[in-house]
Amino acid sequence: MYITERIVWGLKIPIAKSVFGSFLATIFLMPVANATPILVSGSQRVEYALNVVVKNKNYRVDFIDGSPCDIWTACDPSLFAFNTNADAKSAAQALLDQVFVTWSNGDPIDSQPGRLRGIGNVDAGEIFTPYWFNSNGMYVVVTVNGVDEVNDIYFSEGPFSVGYDSTNSIEMVWAKWTFISVPEPSTFILMSIASVVFSLPLTRSRGARSRGQHT
Repeated sequence: MYITERIVWGLKIPIAKSVFGSFLATIFLMPVANATPILVSGSQRVEYALNVVVKNKNYRVDFIDGSPCDIWTACDPSLFAFNTNADAKSAAQALLDQVFVTWSNGDPIDSQPGRLRGIGNVDAGEIFTPYWFNSNGMYVVVTVNGVDEVNDIYFSEGPFSVGYDSTNSIEMVWAKWTFISVPEPSTFILMSIASVVFSLPLTRSRGARSRGQHT
């Protein structure tokens, strides 16, 4: 067994190349734990989903009928959760991967689009995620949840008239994304890190003046 060093927050920590060292490396490199997505229903329809993760951020997604300029006041792009086509596509993929799936509790939303609020008894429902608005109209990414999984896709669309009201359609609904949080590491991981760090001799690395800020 021999000793090496790992720099953590500007501090050199001697680490034994052993089972203990492997344990410490696992703790520091362990991926962030994400919360499990949750479907919330009302009147036999799924009204919103919690803990949908897009680019390592948790969101609540409400499925809402109506006019986009009523849902997002004056269609102000600053009120959209996503402002690029790429980010809106990531959100659309998250719906396909995390919401419109086979649920362990037997919820049939993946094969029954009409389980979603705002969608009627159709073969495929369209969920609109807006990302931009200008004088030409609204720009969105559309997620398609079909009866058959082969029809589950997403695509970009726009510009189109903001006067369109989804209340009059049984095939489409708006997705209003609300940022909740950045997923937190579990309490066990934090306690393990603290235990290991404070049980080892520490020497400040050369050139380190202050602990880095975490954003």
